[in-house]
Amino acid sequence: MTYACSESPPNFRLFARRCQQQLLSPYRARRVAGHVEYVSGPGRTTLRPTDLVVLCLVRDGEGHLEHFVEHYLRLGARLLVLLDNGSVDNTMAIASKLGNVVLLRCNLPYRTYQYEFRRYLVNRFGSESWSLVVDIDERFDYPLSDRLPLRQFLAYLNENQYTAVPAQLLDLFPEGPLHTWPSGGRALFEASQWYDISSVSEFMPRLDGLSNLYSAPPRHLKGGIRQLAFGIEPTLTKYPLVYGPARARPVSYSAHFCQGARVADISCLLAHYKFDSAFQQRCRDAIRQRNYYDNSREYRAYLRVLGSEPAMVLKRPTARRFQGVNELVNTGFVTVSEPYSAHVRQFAGRAAGSAIPSGRDAKSDIP
Repeated sequence: MTYACSESPPNFRLFARRCQQQLLSPYRARRVAGHVEYVSGPGRTTLRPTDLVVLCLVRDGEGHLEHFVEHYLRLGARLLVLLDNGSVDNTMAIASKLGNVVLLRCNLPYRTYQYEFRRYLVNRFGSESWSLVVDIDERFDYPLSDRLPLRQFLAYLNENQYTAVPAQLLDLFPEGPLHTWPSGGRALFEASQWYDISSVSEFMPRLDGLSNLYSAPPRHLKGGIRQLAFGIEPTLTKYPLVYGPARARPVSYSAHFCQGARVADISCLLAHYKFDSAFQQRCRDAIRQRNYYDNSREYRAYLRVLGSEPAMVLKRPTARRFQGVNELVNTGFVTVSEPYSAHVRQFAGRAAGSAIPSGRDAKSDIP
């Protein structure tokens, strides 16, 4: 299917903000490095190019924490690193008791240092292996992971000299109104079985200055249930998986892009469990702290709609039940290439490979 693409128009305010972030980045990097404290967890761990380190900046994440760690250890991650940024709940106490988890702490303000926190984690812990930079409410998965172990997935990336992999953020939500949403953890995971990509569209952001190499034109998506329900148009594409030894790294002005990378010919999934019982309070906190872009404009939109529709239900007639990452390959939301499909077929065997979809042939439901 042919996608309608539009390049983002010049935004001089955004350009000035990026320039400021880049100029201040070296100073902020030194500040972060000088203020991070080790709390608990394994010491030096020997890592290999087919190992995965999960890196997460967290604040008040106790509701997600145990399920987060369980998911990534089950996926095959070698190590998880949590950088706590001023939690006042039980995040620190819970994390300090979990195995394969390094717990760090830094109380510098998130609003100023959020991007340097991520870059610090990649530079410190990803110098020998793959780094997956995710939020506490994101669960990463890759196409055909039921047939290809994580080590073999990373081996494919290494063999093709890829150093970054894009992923699409899929907002998952419960069926009922806000007052019925679980508080987090396994209950939220089990209740959030619905998604809606009827309003997702493709766009081409301005990628100049990132020094990335692309094996194919990158597919960047926006929209989704947050556009339908709240009238905003969030960017859904991120580059969470980077290969540190090649110096691929997050940029200093956005959580959605990377630089210095050779970008893979596939995309992956970030299942996003944002809509829990504390969602409305987190919006209030984000507005009060002005932690996010344009004085937390996105969170003002959330509160505005919830204030006028307190019983709003996210599940619409266009919603679908989430069946896993492979289903999203068939919709075109997640993409695979023929070389990747061949790699999986070679590993899984000819019989299992006969049903593997090809990225070029997959039907797309994205307008």
